[in-house]
Amino acid sequence: VNSWVEKQTNGLITDLLPPRSVTPLTDLIFANALFFNGRWDKEFDPSLTEESDFYRLDGTKVRVPFMVADFRRHLYAYESFKVLSLPYREGRDWEEDGRCFEMQFYLPDEKDGLPAMLETLASTPGILNGQEDIPSHWADIKELKIPRFKFGFDFEASKALKGLGLDLPLETIIHKSCIEVDEVGSKAAAAAAVIGVGACGPAEKKYDFVADHPFLFLVKEWRSNLVLFLGQVIDPSMH
Repeated sequence: VNSWVEKQTNGLITDLLPPRSVTPLTDLIFANALFFNGRWDKEFDPSLTEESDFYRLDGTKVRVPFMVADFRRHLYAYESFKVLSLPYREGRDWEEDGRCFEMQFYLPDEKDGLPAMLETLASTPGILNGQEDIPSHWADIKELKIPRFKFGFDFEASKALKGLGLDLPLETIIHKSCIEVDEVGSKAAAAAAVIGVGACGPAEKKYDFVADHPFLFLVKEWRSNLVLFLGQVIDPSMH
């Protein structure tokens, strides 16, 4: 199973099933994997990448590489946060059925504003797909800086799903994901194993979009609003 997942995710996930997760009592294993490799529609110039401070939620800071844009972009400015969309280069998906992908960055105005922004997004989920009618406006960007980041996450999901009221005749659900974002684009992968035991108009003003503090990101298909990956960058120096 691990070899299959490693192949399907292009080597980003190599050990979905930890040691001793499969025993003589294991009746079945359901596994799935998702791999996404996107190049930016407009790539960042690596020669402009610079070391700068990133401020953690506790106020401490760390020096990390920031990608700096030399191209024009726009954003949506809300009352306490800004949203930037970076499209990926159109490929065969666009030619075949019109699918087009983008990464969105949700940046709170305050350096410690991520928890409050997440509460706002949770109470108005339509913001994530552009269907919520709350005050915002379209604006040009003066300065655009985003840290390079790469990290992974894994957890055992059966308890969380059962907590939502799902009656699962399964013992273990292992989920693992990882993502890497750099000047060229992003690579992302996710895999899961289920183990069963018998049983716009003109911009009005310009804003800086300097992601030097914790933010939310997501990868989505813009036509269907399907979210493929979603996560938070708390400390881009941590891999």
